[in-house]
Order: sequence, then structure tokens, then C-alpha cells
Amino acid sequence: MYYIEAAIATVFDTVPMINATIDAFFNAPAQVVRFRLLDGASDRSFLFGFSNNMTFYQIATDGGLVRAPISMNRLRLSPGERAEILVDLSGMQGQTINLMNYGSGLPGWNSWCSKCRQWNESNPGI
Repeated sequence: MYYIEAAIATVFDTVPMINATIDAFFNAPAQVVRFRLLDGASDRSFLFGFSNNMTFYQIATDGGLVRAPISMNRLRLSPGERAEILVDLSGMQGQTINLMNYGSGLPGWNSWCSKCRQWNESNPGI
């Protein structure tokens, strides 16, 4: 399982941070990968999705596992909220995909975290 935190808690939450790393990059295996997303911002909601608009499946929330995986291509998280998702990266070997924020609903902040997470599917079968 991989953990993703949305931001450093600052006055304006201006620096995206992933696993205590700014400008994180991850070489993911070309398989189904489980991610835990956490909106660690002090006052910022995120509408997460992938740069290639791929479908992923939410399998858990703050309340635990959901009854059945929920198919989606965008996931909104509010401060302190968590979600676990499954992403099928099989067949994407060698591609670069970004986890994006597609808008917070606040004027001027829609592109704040346009590239929150980046990885390249270059390690088949890890």
C-alpha cells in the first residue's frame, strides 16, 4: 500500500507533499496498485483524478471498507478525510501518469496542485 498526503499544512496550503516529499515521483509496478489518499491540508478540499482520465475504484473511506468498489474518475476529499483506491496500471508500462487536483471550488485555486503525484509504470511484476 502506498500513502499519499495532499499538502503541507501552511497558512495557504501552497506546497503539495507526498510521503514527506515535495515533487514526489514513484516508479509504480504495471499491476493493480492500492493507494491511501489523505487530505492533510488545513483548509483545502481536493478533487483528485488522473491526468489520463483513467477510471479507478474507491474501496475504503474514513469509516472503513465500502460494501463494493465504487468506480470513478474523480474523488473529492476534504481536510482530514481519507480514502483508499485501487488503480489498474497493467498495460501502461513506460507511461507517465500524474495524480491531479481538478479544482477545489475556491476561486484562484483550481490549478494549485495540478501535479500532486507523478509516477512511471516501468517495473512490471514487482
